Formats: sequence, C-alpha cells, structure tokens
Amino acid sequence: MRGPATYRVRVRGRLDQAWAARYADFEVEDANGDTVLTGLVVDQAALSGLLNALTELHHPIVSVECVSAEPEE
Repeated sequence: MRGPATYRVRVRGRLDQAWAARYADFEVEDANGDTVLTGLVVDQAALSGLLNALTELHHPIVSVECVSAEPEE
C-alpha cells in the first residue's frame, strides 16, 4: 500500500466510547460482542499505529481487511 486505503479492523470485545472518540474518522460498530472499526488509513505507518494502539488496550485483533485502495502505479 502506497497511498490511502479503507480498512476494516475487527477486535475482540467492545471499545469504550472514550477510546472510540479518539478515532472519530472511523465508523465504530458493535458486532456480536466484538468491535469493528472501518475507515480511511493514510499509509502503512498509520495502520501500524492503529493496530499497536488496539494491542496496547489488550483488544485481540481478529481480522484486518483492506476494503478499498488506490491502484498502485
């Protein structure tokens, strides 16, 4: 990934509203006891930062899916 892409990240458990507010650019959904975050990630560093933050909050990452991305040239 070189440019922005939309990602869907599913984590085990529910994120509290204070954490979810930090990521206002993401859609936050409850999915049968898990939390699904969907939003635009500008680059790999930003994706890594998001995943690291979730890990630090002790939310096991269930899946990471690239929903759409700009085509690479």
